Amino acid sequence: MNTRPIIDAVIARLQQHLPARRIASCPENILIRPDLPTPGDVLVGYRGSEFSAPEDVDSPVQTQRPQLMVAVLLPELDGEDGVLATLDIVRQALGGYRLPDCHRGIRLVRDRYVGYTEGRWHYAIDCTTETLFIKDREQTDGPLLTTVNYEEKDA
Repeated sequence: MNTRPIIDAVIARLQQHLPARRIASCPENILIRPDLPTPGDVLVGYRGSEFSAPEDVDSPVQTQRPQLMVAVLLPELDGEDGVLATLDIVRQALGGYRLPDCHRGIRLVRDRYVGYTEGRWHYAIDCTTETLFIKDREQTDGPLLTTVNYEEKDA
């Protein structure tokens, strides 16, 4: 699983369901300087992953649970264009939606009030999905099969 395609898929899904909103990837500086202007009304960020123990000692395969966050930052709390209505749409758009290379749909974990700054309400939805981490390995055996012959030859 690669992280960027998952974030991009969440952004694309939200753009379909919220065409009037500015939806963007969470900027790197948002945790350092939360007072800076953000590039969108709805921000999508990666919060890390949890991994299961490998299936066996030599197994390069583990279950990976990426943790995502969707932040909604709007000046209105109530009403059709407010934070609460937007949160409802985000939940409906993402809950159960299957992302690329994931074998389970998105599971909503929680949503929470983050604060009110610079004239905007800040809420966040945490969600997760499930995929497999498979270690990249180089081929160590012979050349790839290029021709198939269905007839046996006598030696």
